[in-house]
Amino acid sequence: MRFTQMMTGTAAVALAALAPVSAQTFTSAKGYSITPASAWKTNSSGMMGTDVFFYTMPVHGFAPNLNVVVTPTTPGDTLATGMQQIKSMYPHIFTHYHSVQLTRGSIGGYPAILSAGTYISGDNHLRMRQVAVIRGPKSYVFTCTAPDAVFAKYNGDFTQMLASVHLK
Repeated sequence: MRFTQMMTGTAAVALAALAPVSAQTFTSAKGYSITPASAWKTNSSGMMGTDVFFYTMPVHGFAPNLNVVVTPTTPGDTLATGMQQIKSMYPHIFTHYHSVQLTRGSIGGYPAILSAGTYISGDNHLRMRQVAVIRGPKSYVFTCTAPDAVFAKYNGDFTQMLASVHLK
């Protein structure tokens, strides 16, 4: 897994200018579907390497969002190597990154890495929740990001969206 290619939450501020699509189940040609929370907007333009970007109104200058990145796997990719990459790389990728969770779980019935952490992007103190899974020749990373001070307000929406994931 290339976790360094999957960090796109910090670009959400620019989403306010994008034309929204109604919140309906998004079915990707890359082998999954996900349903956004009610009233969230959808952008599937490929912005910053994402397959899809769901977002809501900005709070404290940042739009809470859930984005999905799908990348090809490489030989040797496992959940264990993904967890090691998170441990070693995230503190170097994200300013003042602090891990609050790194464990195994599941999504769509498949084993997954569950990670969460806080970091700073510009003036924003952000919290990120991430689920990564390897399915065949692809890795899927679902990243939920919101300002740390209001993350709990959006956690239910994030949980609902992650629970709607179906991998094909």
